[in-house]
Parts: sequence; C-alpha cells; structure tokens
Amino acid sequence: MDFIVISNTSAESHLSLEHKEKIISDSLHYNPNPRDILDMRIIEEKLQYFPTEDKMIFEEIISYHNIVNIRILMRCLNTALPLYLHAENHPELEWKIASKTILSSILSYFILLFIHNKSMDELIIDSIQHIPPQNSSSDENPHEPRLLSTLHNYKINIHLKNYYSGHVSLYDILDDVFYVPTPLSTIDIAVSTRPELQETDEKEFFPTIIGLISRTIPCDLHQWLRAVQNYEYLTYHKYLPKSSLLTLQFMSSKSLEFSDEDIITYFEFHNNNPISSWTSGFDDGKLIFSILSGRHNNIEKRKNLKTIKEIIETDGWALFDVNLLLKLDPMGNYKTLEVLGAPFLTKCILKEWSIKDIEQFNAFLRSNYRISNISQFATNEKQRLIYLNQKLDIYFIGKQESFKYGAIYDLNNTVRHAISCL
Repeated sequence: MDFIVISNTSAESHLSLEHKEKIISDSLHYNPNPRDILDMRIIEEKLQYFPTEDKMIFEEIISYHNIVNIRILMRCLNTALPLYLHAENHPELEWKIASKTILSSILSYFILLFIHNKSMDELIIDSIQHIPPQNSSSDENPHEPRLLSTLHNYKINIHLKNYYSGHVSLYDILDDVFYVPTPLSTIDIAVSTRPELQETDEKEFFPTIIGLISRTIPCDLHQWLRAVQNYEYLTYHKYLPKSSLLTLQFMSSKSLEFSDEDIITYFEFHNNNPISSWTSGFDDGKLIFSILSGRHNNIEKRKNLKTIKEIIETDGWALFDVNLLLKLDPMGNYKTLEVLGAPFLTKCILKEWSIKDIEQFNAFLRSNYRISNISQFATNEKQRLIYLNQKLDIYFIGKQESFKYGAIYDLNNTVRHAISCL
C-alpha cells in the first residue's frame, strides 16, 4: 500500500481519485465513545474549574448515558461553569444547594431535552408538581424516571430550571444558589464539634466555655452538655488548662438546675444516639449524663403513671390494658399495688369502679396468685395488700348485702389469699 487519503469531502466536491484500484473504502466512519469526547481540549478546559468530585460526577453521568454529542456537553458546561466561576471569585459565599445536586440536575435537563426529546414545558415545572410514575410502561425509556427525579430534586426550584433553559440569567438565580454565612460566635464554637479546629480567640474562648458550664452564660441543656463534652476533651488533650471551678461535684450540681421540661426537650430532640455520644466519653461527663438519664427515666415514669391512673380511674379496670403497667416496671403486672399505689386502688374500688371493674380486678389478682413462685415477683406487695384488706374490712361495717357488697366481699377473700402467698 502506497498511501491512504483521508478527506472530509462529499459527492458534490470536485475532488476525485482517478487511481482507484487500491481504494479500500469510499468512506471511513468515526464512532467516538464518551471518553474520547471528555478528553477533548475544549471540554477539559471547562472542566478544570470543577471541584474533583463534581468533575467525576459529570464524567460518570455522561459515560452512563453514552453522550457523545459535543453540542449537548457544551450546553451543559456553559450552563454550569458560570456558577463555579462565581463561587471561585467570591470565596466568602457558600453554596445554598450542593453544587453536585445542581450539576446533576443540569445534566438531567439537557439529556432529557435533547436525547429524550422532552419539551421545555414538560421540564420547567415546580418540583412539587412532578409525580413519579408508579408503574413504568414497557415502551418507556428506563433512564427517564431517574433523570426526571434528579432534575426535579426538591431543592431545585423553578427559577433554576428557567436558568437552565436560558429564560433568566445567572444574576437572577444567585440568591437561590449562594448565601453569605454568618460568622460563628464564641458560644457557637464552644458547643460545636471539634472547637479547636475553628478560628477563634483562645483568650475569649476559655472564659466562654467556663461560663457556659457554670451557667453564668445562659444556655439550654443540649448546649450545656456539649460544652461539658468539649471541656473534658480539650483539657484531656492539653488544648485548654483545667479550671479549679469545674469539679465533678460543681458540674453535677449545675446539671440539677435544669427543669423537667429542659430534660424532656433534650431527650426528645437531641439525644438520638446516647451510646456513641456518651459511653465512649470521659468519666465525669458519663456520670453527669447518667444522672440526667436517670432523671429523664423518672420523669417518663411519673408521666406514664399519671396517664395510666387517669385511664384506670375514668374508664375502669375492665377496659384497662394491663400491659401498660410494664411501662412503669418490668414486673408491673405482678406488683400492681406497688406501682399504682394501694390508696389509689382502694379509692377506685370503693368510689369509682363499677361491679364489672371490681370483678375483673378480682380475676386479675386471683390469676396472679395462682403462680407458685409469685413471691419472687411481688416482693413489696404484702404490706400493700394488708392495707387494702384493712380498708375493705372497714367498708363492710354497717353495710348491707348488695351487688357491690358481694363483689368487694369476693375481692377481699382474694386479697387475704394473696397475703397468705407472700
């Protein structure tokens, strides 16, 4: 073979080859893959401004959807690049929406527009109007639902989609994309994760964290515990000197100043994972947390006890779910008088309950005291049962036989049997 001629000519061209006996093909087809296109200088010049992770996402999406159309890639890059350049030129700004989320949405928009032939009217809608299909038809492209979901991410508002389409300019959406972060105060830093990594005045920081723990600086329980954690960590690792004021006794006394409502709020909204947060910490902090945790358990028990008593008093024993007693004590079913109180149950029997309620309570006690080793579970019931027996004996004085008299009489026999079992 003497030579190969490669040219970009058409049938209308005046150029022609006269010596054709060595022609292999009249045309050679070039079928690039996404990697070939991504390696082009015109693409690389724009991608150099992308953070590494964003660049990887761009390349992954283009490769996954097998995009080799340079025009589509340039539309994507020309839409995304001004945002990255603006962020680079304004280092004081933070992304309000993660750049990766916006980039993925931009790519999804142009792939749907040019590859899947979706109209702008279909794509430029509010995210809440997008309803993902429940069952995709066999004719539907399997990539479309995922692309639509990415485009209509709940963080992507309609202003951004109008920017993708060119209906609004970059300056129209800057407030949707960027914000100026408020500098952290010394208090914020004192209760943050790893405060030693923050830019702060150490001379101001030390009295601030002392003030938070000693409660001369107002704070909620979450902030106070974070300050205790940080103080222990920073002093242990020699980032801060120890304060002679912050002894275990002093900090424990300060923990008692928080109200029941403070404790309920903390455990409800902030204490998502106490095991990893506190059992791996320092001794003083773990002890203080265990004190607060114990208080929280007692508060919950008191709250549950109040609710359960209201149910028993109002609805009666016949409708009561005895398994609720387990909220008060793991053995609550077997020491009912201890967890609910003998005076309370006596009042219910004599003044509040119907005959059916009394008989149901009688059946409940009788069932419990058929258990041979009941004394192991009802350890503190005997004195309370004696109290109930005495009050029921007093009730009978001067009373005539009646339905209620008979129900209480039978119950009292069960109470006497229960006393003999303990």
